[in-house]
Amino acid sequence: MSVYQRREQETLYRFDALNQKISFRPIDRPNSTTVILLRSMGLCSSSEDKAEAAKTKEIDKQISADKADNNKTIKLLLLGAGECGKSTILKQMRLHHKKFSEDELAQQKSVVFNNTINAMVEICRFMAENNYPFEKEDRKADVDTLKDVLKQAREHEPFSQSTAAALKSLWSDTHVREFYKQHKLIYHLHESTQYFMDRLDRICQPDFTPNSEEILYTRIKTTGIVEVSFEIEKAHFRVFDVGGQRSERKKWIHCFEDVNAIIFIVAISEYDEKLAEDHHTNRLVESIRLYEQITNSRWFVKTSMIVFLNKTDLFREKIATSKATISIAFPDYNGPHEFDESVDFIKAELLKKQTGGTTKKQVYFHLTCATDTNQVKLILQSVISTIIRSNLYKTGLY
Repeated sequence: MSVYQRREQETLYRFDALNQKISFRPIDRPNSTTVILLRSMGLCSSSEDKAEAAKTKEIDKQISADKADNNKTIKLLLLGAGECGKSTILKQMRLHHKKFSEDELAQQKSVVFNNTINAMVEICRFMAENNYPFEKEDRKADVDTLKDVLKQAREHEPFSQSTAAALKSLWSDTHVREFYKQHKLIYHLHESTQYFMDRLDRICQPDFTPNSEEILYTRIKTTGIVEVSFEIEKAHFRVFDVGGQRSERKKWIHCFEDVNAIIFIVAISEYDEKLAEDHHTNRLVESIRLYEQITNSRWFVKTSMIVFLNKTDLFREKIATSKATISIAFPDYNGPHEFDESVDFIKAELLKKQTGGTTKKQVYFHLTCATDTNQVKLILQSVISTIIRSNLYKTGLY
């Protein structure tokens, strides 16, 4: 129990003097001057005074200790629009400092099963919508097998023999693979799709338990607040990931005004995609709009911003294979359809969103691929070192 909770639970101090009731609540605890006055009025005995003084000293000591501990704790807020890669970055932070336990790995099995079946059904649905045939006609029976699993809400369960056979049969179909390769960017099929399909033999084993790398590729909507804690260089870190969907943002913004820095993630590969919530708003435009709200919020006026320009692997692929430039999101862009120039323009758009007193706020940019463990590890080391130095400087210890 914290010192503040103890104070709330303490008994009210009540004194009667000259028929006037004087009440002190914990927040109004009498100071030494008041105690002397009360003693002169005959309201406190010396033994009571000593006991009260000892108790007050103990509480003040605890307050000082709590404050010192709080100064050693570095709080980071992980923000970004839905499906930008926040949860994957949070998993990378966790893996960087502490491996997943056996229980945690086992709990992720159902997510792998769910992601795998839904990804295959989604591919087949888009094939049907485009009248794109299977290599073999009997593949339709395999699709029906997977749809039955979804209808019975068994997609979180280990694969039965028939389910495993249907998945392997469909992924072995040349036309399924061709369709996925040609249309994955057009239909925004999740990047984990091929990863899990290429590991069907392993995933379909009865004793399958995902490893740390496989967990990085799982996807599940974040609702509420997820926290990861770890220690580096004697500093205690607390990282908070909150739900990114529009309807959840107003619930948490005021709760984190004391964070040391915000890691804001922007999926730059989404420059030609629309939001799942309304199908009209450009995903990258929405992400930058959220950044503008956060960086200019009165709660984060002095909070440093660390921006991860994420999903660079998919962005490079789109630049190389698609004729659609970032002018889809930014009509003013008339530069070349090249990676570096496009990234520089996106950075400039983000920096332009800072207004008023936040123009001198520190903003650090990093290009990331959230599933690239080695790359993210190096970036996190750099980010964490920067934050530790900044925190020591602010507290006068650097």
